[in-house]
Amino acid sequence: MFETRAIASITGAFLNTYFGCDDTFTGGCNDNTTNFSFSFFLSDQPGKPSINFRNTFSLAPGASFEYVFAQFNPAAGGAQLGTYQFFRTGVTLNFDALDVDGNRLVSSVDIGATCSGGNSDMCAFTRTVTVVPEPASYGLMAMGLIAVGAVLRRRRA
Repeated sequence: MFETRAIASITGAFLNTYFGCDDTFTGGCNDNTTNFSFSFFLSDQPGKPSINFRNTFSLAPGASFEYVFAQFNPAAGGAQLGTYQFFRTGVTLNFDALDVDGNRLVSSVDIGATCSGGNSDMCAFTRTVTVVPEPASYGLMAMGLIAVGAVLRRRRA
C-alpha cells in the first residue's frame, strides 16, 4: 500500500531503465527452451554505455546520448526461427528523499515508456531470427553455376 508524504529534502537522483519480459520472452528473458539469451546492460561495460544509476547527466540543447539497452544472443547452434518480442520498456528519473521526520522516501517518474497502454506490435521490441546460408552454401552454389556454364560452353563448341 502506498502512502503520500511531503518531501522535506531530496538527497539524490539517478536515471534508470526498466523492462518487462512477456510475450515470447515467457521464460523471464532467458528461456532455456528457446536457445537464446537476452542480456540487459544495467551498468557501463567497454563499448556498451548504460544510463542506469547515473547520478550526474547533462546534455547540451540538441545533443543526444546513445547507450546499449540490451543484446539478443543466440546460443551455440542458433536460436529457433521465429519472432521474439517484449513490450514494456522505459526510462525513469528516481529520487531519494527525506520526509520531515527524517524517514527515507523513494520515488520515480517515467521520462519515456513503451506500450504504456498495453501490449501492441506497434511499440514492441522485436527481433526476427531467419535462416542465413553459410559461406560454404554460397561456395557450393557458385561451383554448381560454374559447372552449368562449362557444360553450356561445351555444347556451343
